Amino acid sequence: MGKLDRADELRKQGRYKEATPLYLEGMREQSTVMHFFALGDCYEHVGDYANAITYYEKGDKVGDRWASDALGQIYENGRGVRKDLGKAVKYYERASVLVPPSKIGDLYFYGGPGLESDNGKAFMWYSKDNDATSQAMRGFCYLYGYGVSKDTRKGIEILRAASTSAIALRLLGDCYNEGYGVTKDYSEAFYYYKAAVEHPYVDEDWRSIKAYGELGRYYIQGYGCVADEKKGFELLKKGAGLGSLHAITLLGIAYSTGLGTPKDVEKGSYWLNKAIENNYRPAIEARDGLRKHGIPLK
Repeated sequence: MGKLDRADELRKQGRYKEATPLYLEGMREQSTVMHFFALGDCYEHVGDYANAITYYEKGDKVGDRWASDALGQIYENGRGVRKDLGKAVKYYERASVLVPPSKIGDLYFYGGPGLESDNGKAFMWYSKDNDATSQAMRGFCYLYGYGVSKDTRKGIEILRAASTSAIALRLLGDCYNEGYGVTKDYSEAFYYYKAAVEHPYVDEDWRSIKAYGELGRYYIQGYGCVADEKKGFELLKKGAGLGSLHAITLLGIAYSTGLGTPKDVEKGSYWLNKAIENNYRPAIEARDGLRKHGIPLK
């Protein structure tokens, strides 16, 4: 077995430190561009990001899309380098055969360090695939005119077609809750929020977990359903545990006012401040409103 073959075996076994020198020796003896990604992967697994990037870049230059994707992940997550979404997008676009178009679309839509939001490019990437997430975000863009001419009717139609997506279900719930593009209907909103929460992948996307907060609020207030404060409170706790700022805020209100749980102003303060620390405006407004009603929040 040659050095490169042995290195490949060691890497498959997770023995990255042992594989690295064999890759280096084998690549000196045999001219190859096939192992840049593998060597970069070994370096990354042992925390040597400088060398990982060096070899990923070598792979990227010769058209290895796995190396391009790896560079995108490094810059997107700031592993060993400063987070730079502009560089991440550059490499993801080169590796687009490996990267879901919705992921590139999301980076352009929301922007971040090193990348300004560009709704036009976001919509273009969302339009490159017909998976449920891309469909849902296309519908969202049409609803509000992000990167495309606003067309609420078309947006609603696309969201209905994408209803296998938890994101689309939550967005449809919002539309019926607000009466946006459809007639306001709490029963319909409840149906879609409940369907979103029951979706098997609801917990995997921050955009869909907002449904926990809305469904919890609906149960507490009896909107479109028989009121059940205890069930509503448990849904708020679940959403808060998943990091939804919307659910965190509603949980703070529930504790502060005793909705579905014994009143506990200290816990109410804790949860509201948790959302406020993330500059979530509705939490600031909720805290100030509760204080005006005599609830001594910290």
